[in-house]
Formats: sequence, structure tokens, C-alpha cells
Amino acid sequence: MPQVRVVLLGLLAAVLGALSTVCLSRAANQLGVRATAAVSGLYGLGLGLGVALVVDGVPRVTLTAWSWAVLAGGLSLVGNALFLAASRRAPLAVVAPVTASAGGLAAGLAVVTGAAVTAGTLIGALLLTVGVVLVARGTVRAPEGRAGLRGVVLACASALALAASYLAIGQAEVGVGATWAYVCLMVLVLLVWTIPTALRGGLSLGHPAVKWVLLAEAAGVGVFTVLGRAVAIDPVLSSLIYSTYALLAGAFSLAVLHERPGRMELTGAAVALAASALLVAVASPVR
Repeated sequence: MPQVRVVLLGLLAAVLGALSTVCLSRAANQLGVRATAAVSGLYGLGLGLGVALVVDGVPRVTLTAWSWAVLAGGLSLVGNALFLAASRRAPLAVVAPVTASAGGLAAGLAVVTGAAVTAGTLIGALLLTVGVVLVARGTVRAPEGRAGLRGVVLACASALALAASYLAIGQAEVGVGATWAYVCLMVLVLLVWTIPTALRGGLSLGHPAVKWVLLAEAAGVGVFTVLGRAVAIDPVLSSLIYSTYALLAGAFSLAVLHERPGRMELTGAAVALAASALLVAVASPVR
């Protein structure tokens, strides 16, 4: 059944997304955002090319198909850059759930572009909004709340860019294949960060944190591959299920990064995370 396949693909993408999220944040904390992005471009491009050739083969050259791949890569670049910046200004257990509202936003964008409106989408959008507000209020009350609030604002901007990228990835899957959208992302990262950083002598290929970058990019290409197939089938359901990656990312951050957000922040995170589960449980078309 197509719906069962979408659920399974969405859950797999969520696991990979959580792994990529935590690994990128760990690397950024040790290397810095710019150095992390620079190393990502170098290793990610090589990994992405290999996977793309194996999974999707040599793509056909059409302007429309490649336009979606480039757009998906560009939006992902912006979204991930904003996420990295946010994770340095607020705890990852807070940033990840806020960024995960991209799933709800993507569902809303899919509805605007013609997908069926569901009761689950409407309920989930409300819950995600409440969750983001609670997270922001909790961050303001915490020590150094101003810096934390800037992190939440950056996370919200990241969510918007990533929401658009999910839908573009689905379009790229129909054209050249979602893994080629990942290759486009890595080419952009190479041009924007890797080459300039290398010219300044700041490329830290021997740093111990590079192993986190490698893990993040291995998971990242998996996200593009799996999510692209799910979005091409059902953009609303797949985007919402993928949002559950924040639950795993938050749990991983508590276990691996030893972060301890406050009560208000955890409440907001819980509301945002519960939205995705509820969406799957109650989704039915609004007639």
C-alpha cells in the first residue's frame, strides 16, 4: 500500500535526519559553523556522487528537472546554515524541535500547491505553533535569554527554508532523482564555503571532529534519497512523519551532548513533537 510505504520511508528518513542533526551540531561545536560546512562540502560531494550514480544513475539533462534539483540544494543549504547558527545560540534539544516544524510548514505549502487538506494538517499546524511559542518563551526566561532567543528565531527561519526544500526534493525525485539534488547541495557548499576556506588555509581535515561530519553526510544523503521517494508519493503525510526526527534528535542530544533545557522549553518541545504523532493518527480528508 502506498500509504504504508510513505510511513516507513518517512520514519527511516526521520532516523537518518536525527543522526545527521546531532552529528552536524557536534562538529559545529568543535570546529565552528564555517569549518564544518567547508569539510561537509568536500566529503559530502564525493559521497553524494557515488550514491547518486549507484541509486539514480546518470541523469537526463533537462532544464526543468535540474532546476528542481538546484532549487532543492539551495534551499537545503540555507536551511542547514541557519540551523547550524541556531544550534550555537540555543540548546539542540530546543533548536531541533523548532526546526522540525518544517514538516508542518511543508504540509501547508503542499496544500497551497494543490494537495488535499486534512484535519490532521490543521491540528498539527496549531500544535506546532504553540510548541514554538512555548520554546521561545522558555528561552527568554533562561540565562542569556537574548542569545537563546536569537537561536530560536534562526531555527524558525531554518524551518521555513527546509519546508520548501522538502517539496523541491520531491520534484527533483520525479526528474533527475533526489540524490542528485544532494549533489547540487554539496556543489553549492563547495563553492560557498569549502573553496574560500581552503584558500585561507582554514580547512581542518585532520581535526578529530571530522568523523562527525562524515557521519552527518552519510546520513544526509540517505535523507535525500529516502525522503525524495516519500514526498513524490504523498508530500503532506511524508513531511509530517519526517518531522518526528526532532524527537530522536532531542533524545540523542540529551544522551550525547549532555544538554539540559529548562521546563518551559521542554514543554514546548513536547507539544511540537506530539503534533507529528497526532497528525498521523487523525489524518483524514476535510470534505
